[in-house]
Amino acid sequence: VVSSGRLTSQKGFDTLIHSARHLPHSIKILILGKSVGDYGYENYLRSLLGDVLGKVAVVYDGLDLDMYKLLVYVSHLYVLPSRYEPFGISGIEALSIGTPLVVSNTGGLSEYVGDLRATPLGVGIKVPSGDVYELARAIQSLGYLMFYSERGRGLESIVYRELRDIVLREPRYGEKIREFSINYVDSYFRPKHTVNSLISCYELARRMAYYRACT
Repeated sequence: VVSSGRLTSQKGFDTLIHSARHLPHSIKILILGKSVGDYGYENYLRSLLGDVLGKVAVVYDGLDLDMYKLLVYVSHLYVLPSRYEPFGISGIEALSIGTPLVVSNTGGLSEYVGDLRATPLGVGIKVPSGDVYELARAIQSLGYLMFYSERGRGLESIVYRELRDIVLREPRYGEKIREFSINYVDSYFRPKHTVNSLISCYELARRMAYYRACT
């Protein structure tokens, strides 16, 4: 499991570390942090790691970009535990290489992440921001869903019944999630689609301005 971002309270890495207490030792979490000078928060994170030794590791700075991409690619899932997130570009980056998400149900994350429990076209799981226990359940369920797709083991560790039922019907469902994640980004978040959306917004604004001027 990988997460990344600026080491600030907004990103919710403390929530992620707390969630590790509720996870089996087979699940390892790597936080790829970027120091921005919030040393109080960084020291707080260090103080939490003592309770989850062997389960969580934090990199505080200086990771090579190629290594970052590789770590996200080989992970079973990517986590954005943010307290608030206007958009969450790192989530799109993870999806673009086929890594599904567990995210806080807040801001832009709640808009672009379809929940696998609600739609067959989902790309992750959304949980209430700050909910340590539910975050752990989501990480464990999606992590073992992806693991089961690769190895055929761990079905009993998928705690969400909806996901367990899907895997029973489609044992290789994790591969479908990876494929759909990539196609989803290609369909909606590549430059040509962004430009078209921007043009549509400007056209709508132009029409609204015209109607206001005429009434």
